[in-house]
Amino acid sequence: MRRLSLPLLACLAVLCVPARARAAPAPPVAGLDAAQARQALAVLRDPRQRAALEATLEAILHAAPAKAALAKAAPAPAPAPAP
Repeated sequence: MRRLSLPLLACLAVLCVPARARAAPAPPVAGLDAAQARQALAVLRDPRQRAALEATLEAILHAAPAKAALAKAAPAPAPAPAP
């Protein structure tokens, strides 16, 4: 599932851009080939796979604030002693 996340996020980003902004043919998304695009569309069209993707994105969304809070709470590493 993790292998699908990056290409799917790229596809979602492309789909979220307004149509008038996409008037000109867009160059291929870096790192996303035709097979990956087909796979992403298959996930988006399958309700079960789409739900799994939504759950993954929700988990990422909820983990990000916790990770940021942990980073703030962790003390800064002590500087190395001078030689």
